[in-house]
Amino acid sequence: MTKKRFAGIFIGVCAAWLLVAARLFMLQIWSPPDGCDGFAPKETVENGPRGTIYDRNGEVLVMSRKMTGLFMDAKLVEESGGVSSLYERIRSVSSMSKSELARMAATKRRYIPLDIEFPADEIAAIRSLNIPGIGMEERVRRVYPEGELARELLGICGTHAKTGAELAFDGQLSGHAVRVRKQRDGAGRSIPEDFYFEEVSRGADVYLTIDKNIQHIAERAAAESMEATGAAGVVIIVQNPVDGEILAAATRRKTPSARISPIAEVFEPGSTFKIFTYALAFAEGAIKDDELIFCENGKYKIYDKYIGDHEKKGTLTVREAFAFSSNIACAKISQRISVDKIRTSVRNFGFGAQSGIKLPGEEKGLMPRKWDPFTTATVSFGQGIGVTPIQLANAYSSIANGGWLLEPRIEKKIVSADGRRRAQESGRTVVRRVADDKTVAALKEMLGDVVSYGTGQHSAVPGYNIGGKTGTAQKIDVATGRYSKKHYVSSFCGIVPLEDPRLTVFVMVDSPAKGDYWGSTVAAPVFARVAGAAAAYMRIPPSPSGAKLASIK
Repeated sequence: MTKKRFAGIFIGVCAAWLLVAARLFMLQIWSPPDGCDGFAPKETVENGPRGTIYDRNGEVLVMSRKMTGLFMDAKLVEESGGVSSLYERIRSVSSMSKSELARMAATKRRYIPLDIEFPADEIAAIRSLNIPGIGMEERVRRVYPEGELARELLGICGTHAKTGAELAFDGQLSGHAVRVRKQRDGAGRSIPEDFYFEEVSRGADVYLTIDKNIQHIAERAAAESMEATGAAGVVIIVQNPVDGEILAAATRRKTPSARISPIAEVFEPGSTFKIFTYALAFAEGAIKDDELIFCENGKYKIYDKYIGDHEKKGTLTVREAFAFSSNIACAKISQRISVDKIRTSVRNFGFGAQSGIKLPGEEKGLMPRKWDPFTTATVSFGQGIGVTPIQLANAYSSIANGGWLLEPRIEKKIVSADGRRRAQESGRTVVRRVADDKTVAALKEMLGDVVSYGTGQHSAVPGYNIGGKTGTAQKIDVATGRYSKKHYVSSFCGIVPLEDPRLTVFVMVDSPAKGDYWGSTVAAPVFARVAGAAAAYMRIPPSPSGAKLASIK
């Protein structure tokens, strides 16, 4: 074969291959026909970014952030020196152990997500490490700028589960689904055919009624109380009684819980419940605040059973009996009212039903199965009935605001992504009237007595007239089914300031283990710290001279 003939054949073959390559390029990359697989445009559905959760003042509590995540290709790791080599390269950016990496590599999978993430702006630095067998991918994570602040309330937003506010407002926070057509270029990179703005598909922003600073105050006080008392848990609620807005809902607990304790923790309230018995008695005309009542020197037999007081008292006025927290006086007062009226009154104040707060997992509390005369007597001073912290705080707020039971509010407003469509700010929602003006005035005076000279003196806040009530309740021993002699719930609920209430603060200390367990010495001082700091932060004017409510007659 001559050289010229060989050259001609070679040129012809090359030309043929070039024609084939050009045609493949046209079909698969430049202009693939409809229906062609491979690099043909494909339509996918993508969800827009999730909205942000703010506090009442626009401070970010939860937000989404794009992160760069790492994943492992076990086969490439094996081909590039194995786990030992990988560990030496990755240890500078990961705390993962060598054994953990080996366990994951042993699966031989080509895609193994690693629990290693970096902010999107650090991609270049991570890529420069050039670690064989390790790839990068974009992830979106919920981040919490305030750390653990209000985490129980805010909840989580996982792939398979949501809790707290993330669940309650999931419909508003979730991004909208958008159809996007994408195709690949010759390098296999995915390219959208049309540009679209993420804000169009972004979920709405939710503004909670929580105030970040008051939440910090409450959580710090809860942590200090846990440390000082060795308690199993502490719950603190701060509410605006005028409109029902929750300003803080703090929980500290030795054993973590998936529940939101302020709305799901059911406990016997003890003496903090007495105010509602007195409310009904005043409304029914069954008592007068200056009438005398014999407290049986601390022991009273009723229906073949005994009721006791922690202090032996003889004859007291009705107001004194409340200030010194006499169970016997409260039981005697309840005997003047029919069982049906007491049961109805308890429900009217919101007990035995959900409060209406827009959070998941709220409990109704526990009402007695049978309202016999003895049970009714014990319920009158908070034994034999189960309530939640939010129910008790909200019921005290009804006394603070002039007798109106409101739905407690956790959401302030919801704002759409474009900033123009706004869900109207939630207003005050009245459930019912629970006490008239005359009754409210009498109840406020008695709450003031508790702080002035009764069991609540440790709740005093300098410069403010305070009203409130202590509570100490035995817990049920699960093993015996009887009341424990070792475990108690100490509580205090109060109003600031008494003459023009702006705050209702509830404190519950579960099973204090150091020192005593009385609500007067365990919970009342915590109330004083929270109420004093919150009032100062909110710049609530001090009580004017002479504003103190009427002293005992």
